[in-house]
Amino acid sequence: MNRFKSLPIFIVVALLLLSGCPVPTLPTAVPELDAPALSAAALTNDNTPTWTWTAVAGAAGYRVQRNSQTGAWTELPASQLGWTPSGPLSNGSHTLYIQAANSAGSWSVSSSRTLTVDTFPPAKPVLEAATPTNDATPSWSWAEPADTAEYRFQLDAQLPDAWATLPAGTVSWSPASPLPDGSHTLYLGARDEAGNWSVTASKAVAVDSLIPGAPTVSAASPVHGGSATWTWT
Repeated sequence: MNRFKSLPIFIVVALLLLSGCPVPTLPTAVPELDAPALSAAALTNDNTPTWTWTAVAGAAGYRVQRNSQTGAWTELPASQLGWTPSGPLSNGSHTLYIQAANSAGSWSVSSSRTLTVDTFPPAKPVLEAATPTNDATPSWSWAEPADTAEYRFQLDAQLPDAWATLPAGTVSWSPASPLPDGSHTLYLGARDEAGNWSVTASKAVAVDSLIPGAPTVSAASPVHGGSATWTWT
């Protein structure tokens, strides 16, 4: 066989057939695999997020590496279709790289998925309202904290499953129905796109229907000489 080493393979096969020698069986090529398709939330307040991927047909295993492709890879069995870091990640962007191995041990090209970890909540809203008031539908107002995506609020309670929501851009709220006389507290929290809730703000308003309304003041104007007189009802 050594004398055939420099000949093209088809000539070697032909010579072997003519000489009656058995033709060696050539190994079947193992196909290269596609890279797994990664999925993960683009923005999350979970600092131990999970990346998942769809199974690659014919994969004998996977390997992953975070934020680099030059360090040590973590090899995973073919049955595993997700990866979660063993410890909390810092705030910011993190990219997972993944490859699939075929039965011959050859690795596919990499695919990647980047997500952003954000555990910082919005600032606590600052509530303002006139108190005491004889208005039975008083108004609470606030300036919108940066990065607000939504509000939640309750009146006179903070029950876990009783929060109502308001869209971002809302900067005031009044009850739809008149409130009874007494003290009423609005509780308000702001949420960002990552799902972080601010510290809950609160502001109490005393409703007193017995408080007289403000007088209506009038006076002649302009006054030419003499003294001015104001009257009210």
